[in-house]
Amino acid sequence: MSNQKVQPKQRPAKELASFVSNLDFESLPEEVVSTTERIFVDEVGVLLAGLADDATESVSRLVQGPDADPGAILTEYVSTSEMDTAFVLGTAGHAFDFNNTAMGAIHPSVAPIAGILAVGSRVNATGEELITAYVSGYETQCYLGTAILPSHYERGWHPTSTLGIFGVTAAVASLLNLDERETEHALNLTSSLASGVVENFGTMTKPLHAGHAAKSGVTAALLAQDGFTAGETAVGTEGGFLDLFSGSQPPVIDLLPDLGTEWGLLEHGIEMKKYPCCSFTHSGIAATNEIRTQHDVTPEEVESIEVIASEGAADCLQYPSPSTGVEARFSMPYVIARVVADGQIGLTAFEDNSIDEETIHGLQQNVHFHVDDEFPYNSHRTVVKVETTDGDILSFTQETPPGSVDNPLTDEELRWKFDECIDYSPLNVGKDKLFNRLSNLSEQTSIQRILGPIHNT
Repeated sequence: MSNQKVQPKQRPAKELASFVSNLDFESLPEEVVSTTERIFVDEVGVLLAGLADDATESVSRLVQGPDADPGAILTEYVSTSEMDTAFVLGTAGHAFDFNNTAMGAIHPSVAPIAGILAVGSRVNATGEELITAYVSGYETQCYLGTAILPSHYERGWHPTSTLGIFGVTAAVASLLNLDERETEHALNLTSSLASGVVENFGTMTKPLHAGHAAKSGVTAALLAQDGFTAGETAVGTEGGFLDLFSGSQPPVIDLLPDLGTEWGLLEHGIEMKKYPCCSFTHSGIAATNEIRTQHDVTPEEVESIEVIASEGAADCLQYPSPSTGVEARFSMPYVIARVVADGQIGLTAFEDNSIDEETIHGLQQNVHFHVDDEFPYNSHRTVVKVETTDGDILSFTQETPPGSVDNPLTDEELRWKFDECIDYSPLNVGKDKLFNRLSNLSEQTSIQRILGPIHNT
């Protein structure tokens, strides 16, 4: 049997390698470019905010020493390897769970952009090269995700890490101009580095997943550049990644997209989070806020709140009574109580001292969250019913969360989110300059100029 015949089933890495190694900026549809520029605005802002998180600080101390400053990883004054830089940046990027999502199960930007920033600085990449690298990474994740989602996620794997690592490898291979054979080896090598389980959601290990994926993807690409080899079918369906990580269902090979013709970024789009917590809480937050606004409900008027969502939501939201800010990001009762009390939910809502507020505790105990088995597993449809002390039942159903493909963030909302993240960051950032350069990323001639405002220059 020839390689051409077995390629779709046994050698997906070969097809991906051909796509990545031959992709250039000129071949990208205009909408792909403009969407990617918005993605960089979103993700870089979130990453800079995450430099303030405990998990980021811990990883930074590991790679830089006990007196490390996480923000220094982005300056010219600190010398670390590209792998260690990606490790810190990936962890920072996922620390607050504020990342954009796709395909109902993956944060496709956090790990690849961490790797892109780490290696892009090494090669002094242009804006066009950064965009091409990101698209290589997104399309790689979409290609593999099409074969195994949602079964892979239902099995308990964390796709942001397990699929994101392939996105990092592809993106970095693009930046390094690896040839087709080197890229194929890098992707096959990545199969042995993929990891991350949902059971660690709500702990410091969840953002570590993104950091690990960023570091390991960079490692795979750099090793391949040095001549490192891997098995030809390690990403494949017969004992390879797709086979072993597919969950209860076999990989759906027949639905794999035609790379370079069918663009996953256009078909699946990108969903940008409005709130810094698990995306499965967002429809509930929006529905609660709608009830609060429409009926002018105060915390004192709430007798009980019923929240109905999907099984996928329940699998992620494991903390009915969170004791830390990290756990609160994965707690439906907490976020619903917070919205009733404050009418909004931002980064400060998940600081540890916010969790202990008496009003929030009282409301939280009256929030009852359960699953409707008729909802599709990954559905974000959420029904919120508020019973008032007068006996009224106020109900609202949110089909999709704010920021979804059908309900995207406006340019004004994206700028507000970016500013919130920059204001929260420990770095002194020239945010207007940075926003403008990321918004016009394709016009930038050097990553050093793009990142200059991070040092407020």
